[in-house]
Amino acid sequence: MSSPAPTIPRPLPFWRAVGASYMTVVRNLGQLARISWLWLVILLPVSAAVQWLIWPWTNEVAQREGGTTAELIGYLPDIIELPVLASIAVAWHRLVLHQERMHSAFYLRLDRLVLRYTLIVLAFFVLVLVPEVYAIFLLKDAVDNLLAVAAASINIAIVVLASIFVLPRFSLVLPGIAVGENLSLAGAWRLTRRNTWRLAMATLACSLPLVAPFAFLMWYFPRTTRTSMALTMTLNTLVYVLIVTVGVTLLSLAYRHFVWRQDIGAPPSA
Repeated sequence: MSSPAPTIPRPLPFWRAVGASYMTVVRNLGQLARISWLWLVILLPVSAAVQWLIWPWTNEVAQREGGTTAELIGYLPDIIELPVLASIAVAWHRLVLHQERMHSAFYLRLDRLVLRYTLIVLAFFVLVLVPEVYAIFLLKDAVDNLLAVAAASINIAIVVLASIFVLPRFSLVLPGIAVGENLSLAGAWRLTRRNTWRLAMATLACSLPLVAPFAFLMWYFPRTTRTSMALTMTLNTLVYVLIVTVGVTLLSLAYRHFVWRQDIGAPPSA
C-alpha cells in the first residue's frame, strides 16, 4: 500500500495577512506602549551610552579607514538590543495568538523562554552578518581587483536572498517559542513550502512602508558629531520597535495559518 501524499500547505492570503498585521498593531497601540515603555526607559539610555562609547570606531572617518574589527563593533548596539526586542516580541506574539493582554503597568520579562527566543534571533542575525561583513572586507581591499569585487557581490547577493526568501520561512519557529510550542526549523520549512514568495513579499510589505520614510528623514539628520550620532541612533531604536512589531504580528498570523490551520481573522485561542 502506498503512503499518502503529504498535505500541500494552504497559500498564505497575502493581502489579508499584511492588512491584518498593520491593523492589529494600530488597534493595540495601548498594549504595545504598556509592554514596551519600561524596557525602552532602560534601553534608550544604554543605547545612547553604547553609541557614544563606540564613536571612535563608527564615525565616518573610522568606517572608511577601519577594518573588520571596526565593522563588528558597529553591530554591538544591535546585539545589546536583542534581549529587549525578544521580550517585547514574546509578549506581542502571546497577545496576537492567545489574546494574553498586559494588565500590569510594568513588564520586564527575561526568563528562559525569552532567552531561547533571543538565541534563535541571534543565530539568524549571525547567519546574515558573517557574509555581510566579509563582503565589506572584500570591497575595502578590492582596489582594481575584479575577483574580490565579484566575491563581495556574491556575498551581498547571499545576504539579500537569505534575508528575503529564507529567514521569513525559518522565522516561523519564533511564535512557537513564544507560546511554548516546539516547532523545528525543518518543520517550519516544510509547513511553508510553496509560500516562499508570499512570505517574502509580505515581510517586505510589513517593513518597507515604515522603513522608507524614516530612512529618508534619517538621511538628513546630522550625524557628524559624537552627540548627534548617539541621539540619532537612539531615535532609530525607538522607531525600530514599532517596525519590528508589525513584522512580529505577521509571523504570529502566519503561525496561526500554517501551524494551527486557522483563518488569519479567527479569534485568538484561549
